[in-house]
Amino acid sequence: TNLGGRLKFEAESESLPLALRAASAWKLAPGWLAGLDAVLPRDNRAYLAAGTEYRLGAPSAWSLALRAGLNARARGEAGGFSGVSLGAGVRSGRFSFDYGFLPMGALGLTHRLGASWRWGSVRA
Repeated sequence: TNLGGRLKFEAESESLPLALRAASAWKLAPGWLAGLDAVLPRDNRAYLAAGTEYRLGAPSAWSLALRAGLNARARGEAGGFSGVSLGAGVRSGRFSFDYGFLPMGALGLTHRLGASWRWGSVRA
């Protein structure tokens, strides 16, 4: 991530936050996925992030996805209950709508909303 030169603004210049990432995903059962990321940042300690998604319904029709994740780096940085994420998504053909809930410890709660339109052929 961020392989390349430096970030420059007027006379100031900084190196980009370089990180080496390795990731994998597994299909545990029909409709159930799991993933694991290992991240080695140049300017911080290594950490793991894991997540899972369970999708109900057919990919070509309406479907509902339930998601959960854990980011080991975020658990230590924000204090309190942080690093855990929960979410859900609804998809119909090319359109999808997603919601995520991320507690950030002492910083409070974060809610993320997303809407997507897929171009090209529709895949599972």
